[in-house]
Amino acid sequence: MKFKTLAREWLDEVHAKQVKDSTSVNVGGEISRHLFDQLGDLDIAQITPKILLDVLLEIGSHSPHLAKRLCQRLNAIFVYAGVMGYTDKNPAYRLNNFLPKNKSKHHNHISDPKQLSRLLKDVDNERGITPVTKSAFWVLVY
Repeated sequence: MKFKTLAREWLDEVHAKQVKDSTSVNVGGEISRHLFDQLGDLDIAQITPKILLDVLLEIGSHSPHLAKRLCQRLNAIFVYAGVMGYTDKNPAYRLNNFLPKNKSKHHNHISDPKQLSRLLKDVDNERGITPVTKSAFWVLVY
């Protein structure tokens, strides 16, 4: 069985029955856009962990989050294949341990109460801010 056939069967028989239609369409599009070019025509017996890892690492170099999601999808697809008797191996098992980690991004913030007090006074005294904008700011603060 080709990977493309297996993935579509999993989408129709399992995934589509568990999620909203829009989610199923999005996941199907994600799989077809990112996995079918390299894996679609391979027989599932030919697919090794190394093949999947190479595909996921390439995706992960641009989007670590997407690579993690696709790894989860691949695992679910191969679990389904095992349950249906199409294969007795899951080449996606534990591949997420080898994918790049998401980099956390720390946003600027004010942690000193004196700085926060100064900011609130400055905004309150600023004449170049419209009343609507100033009110919106205070709503955010509260």
